Amino acid sequence: MFNFNSDAFKGKWKEIKGDVRSLWGNLTEDDLEKTHGNMESLAGVIQQKYGISREEVEKKLNSLADRYGIGSQNTSSQSASAKESTSVQPDKKDSSSDSSLTH
Repeated sequence: MFNFNSDAFKGKWKEIKGDVRSLWGNLTEDDLEKTHGNMESLAGVIQQKYGISREEVEKKLNSLADRYGIGSQNTSSQSASAKESTSVQPDKKDSSSDSSLTH
């Protein structure tokens, strides 16, 4: 199962295409153009050319999506960072106001 939004993948297709060719060098420009950035089509072409499992293809494409900031791991880590930063800010205010009260 792909862990990224297909529209986001298509939106970054021109950027991602070079890395796809680096991972699977036997893919031709025609192979890539036929997929039009559609991840399902791309996975099928890779499976056909390389004879590898769908799971392996999906794992590599998910990893690639993460590098481009469109994977689910990236979204989760951004949400966690946002939660951490909001929880840290009130603590700083509390400690600074405590020190001002004692001075």
